[in-house]
Amino acid sequence: MYRILPLLTFFLLPLALSAQTLFTYGPYKVSQDEFMRAYRKNNTGEDNAKAREDYLELYTRFKLKVRDAYDMKLDTIPNQKSDLQGFRHQIEGAYLTDESELRRMTEEAYTRSQKDIRVSHIFIPYRADYSASPSDPTTPSSVDSTSAAAKAKLVKDKLAKGEDFSKLAREYSSDPSVSINGGDLGYITVFVLPYPLENAAYSLKVGESAGPIVTSAGYHFIRKTEERQALGRMNVSQILIATPPNSGVDMQEARKKLADSILLAIRNGASFEDMARQFSDDRSTYQNGGQLGEVSVGQYTPSFENAVFALTQDGQVSPPVPSEYGLHIIRRNSILASEKDREKALAEIRTRLNTESRKDLARTRFEKDLIKVTEMRTLPVNEAALWQVTDSFLLKQKSFSAGKVDARTKLLSFAQKNILVSDWLRYIRSMYTNDVQTPKKYPYHMEKFRTFSAVGYYSDHLEDYNPAYKAQLEEFRDGNLLFEVMERKVWNKASSDVSVLKKYYGDHKDRYQWGPSADAIMINATDSSLAVSTRADIQADPKKWRQLAEASSGKVMTDSGRFEIGQIRATDPSLVKAGYISPLLINEIDRTASLAMVLRTYPAPAQRSFDEARGLVINDYQQVLEDKWIEELKKKYPVRLDKTIWQQLNR
Repeated sequence: MYRILPLLTFFLLPLALSAQTLFTYGPYKVSQDEFMRAYRKNNTGEDNAKAREDYLELYTRFKLKVRDAYDMKLDTIPNQKSDLQGFRHQIEGAYLTDESELRRMTEEAYTRSQKDIRVSHIFIPYRADYSASPSDPTTPSSVDSTSAAAKAKLVKDKLAKGEDFSKLAREYSSDPSVSINGGDLGYITVFVLPYPLENAAYSLKVGESAGPIVTSAGYHFIRKTEERQALGRMNVSQILIATPPNSGVDMQEARKKLADSILLAIRNGASFEDMARQFSDDRSTYQNGGQLGEVSVGQYTPSFENAVFALTQDGQVSPPVPSEYGLHIIRRNSILASEKDREKALAEIRTRLNTESRKDLARTRFEKDLIKVTEMRTLPVNEAALWQVTDSFLLKQKSFSAGKVDARTKLLSFAQKNILVSDWLRYIRSMYTNDVQTPKKYPYHMEKFRTFSAVGYYSDHLEDYNPAYKAQLEEFRDGNLLFEVMERKVWNKASSDVSVLKKYYGDHKDRYQWGPSADAIMINATDSSLAVSTRADIQADPKKWRQLAEASSGKVMTDSGRFEIGQIRATDPSLVKAGYISPLLINEIDRTASLAMVLRTYPAPAQRSFDEARGLVINDYQQVLEDKWIEELKKKYPVRLDKTIWQQLNR
């Protein structure tokens, strides 16, 4: 016991230090942990004692300014409350799910992505007319549902007896492609199948079957026939020679001869892109030279994918590949290697996961847990009387009381809120769609309402349950308040009082001198190719700059003024003379471009006029106002740094 205690003390020491107060301002405290969190987030340079000392001053000033904003009750003004509420709604979705379940799904998807598996499929829909109208949302009749269940049991029994899967698929499956592939879906990878079917497929060994797997559409059977190391993705182009359905032998032969002649032309040097534009029947790709883009496993028909992944070199072109659509001539453009860095691969999968319906499973699980998390209590209410009140409100549009139950009766209870019968009535009305079965489903809807209420309460009090959310909310609120208080105390004052600015300028004229400078025309173009031609035209005739801008329909814009030589792009400042035209400066993000044409140069130094120096004067005077404000705040809220903690922090 005595030997363990020193070790325990040693391990707890860092935790104790991080919780200790680093500095105070008046009665308010800032912990070492809070300061370091902010420092790590905002420090983009070197991490050393000097950087931390500089940031300590910045952070202290930040806390003082925000405290003054609270003292001014700026957090209560409408725009601040509205902005905060909007931000709450913007970020709360990320906190209303089961993070551990999402992590599990991400790891699961990563593991599955390392393998491609080949599967066959039998589908038995609830609706007998599914094949004719698969998107019809009509609820299946009881006869259809019973028939589907009986057929699923029959298939299950036949599979158990060892009957051939593809034979049963052709006989019983309503999968639209079964007549062509006998139920063989080819190779698939993660995210190709709906999640329940993917789970079944990846749980099987080669040769095993699973089913019936129940989904909202019907019953499914899955058989795993092969597996291999994942092939990744391929960038390809194609030329499609389409074959009309039920075309005769003569038509098929003619299409094959056309495909063969196109392939021969390509092998003899003809441009693949030109052949695609001239002959391809793929309406979505022929105009861009057949560029199909990325192809991954499970995306296209198996014969097409097999041909794609059989290409071993960039630029290699396949012989015509038959499919149900016709003949494909495929060119491999490049192979897209799988991400080798595990953390980057997991991040990509997590992003993909957030666009998939399976993430809703994590949210559903999380929402059910909220009944416990929020410690929601279900209060005793006469259920029969509650249903009578609901009937009256829902079916007769009347308020009604039955026994001791009325709209004000409490149904559910949280620490800071009660849920009333009136809340339930509003909820059930939103669920009601003139369905005569609704009254029979009241218990079902009540369970949903309990979860709905728990989610609503948790969302409204999220900062009480989630420290990360609370920190993010406080960070936004304080940042917004900082902007508001700076605008009132510094920015508006510094820019609006011209007489004060002119006095400040007169008292500090020596600060506002021109260095080596020039009168110049700044020319901005909406795209780099236009900028190149504009620059060439100006070089040929510098006087045309205004005419070029006016004729560009707003695509070329100009601005004239006096600029420091350092503001004009040049490989050598000594080159900047009258008539100099700078190289292009291209914005890599939006491909806009700019250049400068020098009209006249000036030696240094030269006094800037007030108008020329106004922006600089405003910046300097803002700093004066801010420093004076901070000085007053430090008197109101004296700042005291714990030097012992600070020294330990900088070791």
